[in-house]
Amino acid sequence: MPFDHAFVDHDAPSLTLIDASGTRYHFPGPQVRICNDFNRHLREHGTRDGFLLGIPGGYNDLAELWNADENVSHRFAGYDADTDTVTIRGSILPAALIDEIDPPAVAPAPTLVAAEPQFTPHQTETISRMLWVSAEREARFHEARGAARNKKVDDRKRKRDEHRASDAAASGSGKKTRPVERDGGRAEDAVAGGSKSKSSKKAKPSTSHQDEPMQEDADAEGEPEKPEDELIGYTDDEEQEMSKAEGKKRAGGSKRA
Repeated sequence: MPFDHAFVDHDAPSLTLIDASGTRYHFPGPQVRICNDFNRHLREHGTRDGFLLGIPGGYNDLAELWNADENVSHRFAGYDADTDTVTIRGSILPAALIDEIDPPAVAPAPTLVAAEPQFTPHQTETISRMLWVSAEREARFHEARGAARNKKVDDRKRKRDEHRASDAAASGSGKKTRPVERDGGRAEDAVAGGSKSKSSKKAKPSTSHQDEPMQEDADAEGEPEKPEDELIGYTDDEEQEMSKAEGKKRAGGSKRA
């Protein structure tokens, strides 16, 4: 035991005290613990009255052998059973020292109870099969998607190579190329003089008001501009014809009325 005491055999499995003649006295750990509890009771109450267990066996022998070492500060109180007299010297043995002499029993580990299976063997096998089927379906999906992606990349590469070869052949034959608009806004080079794209349509003349000034300018180029206040001259025959037409128009209007 690690504590310092001149008359304790530290190699013994239990508390062993040696008297002046060399006689060895063994005290089991639980007995030392009960004697120290009686020691505390005597110090606190000054009598044995009230200690339910009575005087522990071997208390006076343990107190005499332990207190024989004058250098020990922790002691047992002396007790005279005939006169119920208590003699206190030193301090009570601390709980840590008692735990070294009588180590506390280790609580047993709780018994592990096997948990009941959550599924029956048939359910477990069914779930396992379902998981494998799901995993295989997922793997096939990823494989198919990868193959489709690779095919798309290969098709794009093949078409790009064909266009480049066509452009190279057209450039080698000396034919000029022109951009042809495709659906989606992309243009590709086509040999000049080839067939026109179906999507190309003849542009219709614009009828918006924005084009009117341009048409007026074009007409103005062919004939000189006339002043707005210039009088137009008519012959006598023209004036007569105009009068007849005006008269017919009025007659027609009166009939309708």
